[in-house]
Amino acid sequence: MPRPRPRSSPKTQRTLAGSGRAAFRLEPYRHVCVRPDPPTIPSLVFDSNPSTVLLVSHSLDAYLYGTERSLNNAKLSQVAPRDRIIETARRLFRVHGIRGVSVDSIVAEAGTNKMTLYRHFASKDALVARCLSHRAADEMDKRQALESAHPKELRAQLLAWVATNARNLATNARGCDLSNASVELADEPQHVARAVVADFKNDERRWLSNICAKADLTKPEETAQALLLLLEGARVARQNESYYQAGKIFELSARSVIEGASKRPKRSRGGGPERGVSKG
Repeated sequence: MPRPRPRSSPKTQRTLAGSGRAAFRLEPYRHVCVRPDPPTIPSLVFDSNPSTVLLVSHSLDAYLYGTERSLNNAKLSQVAPRDRIIETARRLFRVHGIRGVSVDSIVAEAGTNKMTLYRHFASKDALVARCLSHRAADEMDKRQALESAHPKELRAQLLAWVATNARNLATNARGCDLSNASVELADEPQHVARAVVADFKNDERRWLSNICAKADLTKPEETAQALLLLLEGARVARQNESYYQAGKIFELSARSVIEGASKRPKRSRGGGPERGVSKG
């Protein structure tokens, strides 16, 4: 499918020349972009036209035109309606937020109708929960890939988890769909999707704590929580553009936490922990 040319002002085009930046005109559920070559570090620059945003982001381009954007018009009819609705909703929720997307928009983009959507999902809330469940499953697949890549090497698995998230922070300015949903639905404690987020986050903490324990780190539960807090904080910083090197900073900080938890008390010559000299 030919890649469309960016509709941008002459000033924008001059800015793009030689910069490798990707121009996106933000319109309802439509994005016009050109792939940056070579990929550059993400940042935001606004030109005189407020509807045009210059995103130096190879990952967002890949996101819009990559695997999650594969449901183009040519292949739309080949996908089952339920799957088409889920994948379309996931993409729109990620770009525009849950409350920024209506059911009308989802069915229009998915090439279906409301009757079909409500045949598969009792409500928009149920669809949101299903989309987040798919996202959680994606993350679990990544964990299994780490475990398969480093069987019985727990410390290697932990460091690979850190490196993977650092790379994602460097290329993904949208953050975690599950965390974003939790923030967006903070005033709806009974929303069915919040249970999906809570279950995943608790499972993630238990998984990481188990890895830390098997890697023989001290205080594995606290270490796992420290790593997850670093990750969540880095995601927020990355989204609000306060740190363009959030991935690098996260990786350095996480490695420091792991190194600190790897230290063991000194041993006396007799083999037991070294005792301090008592007073008196």
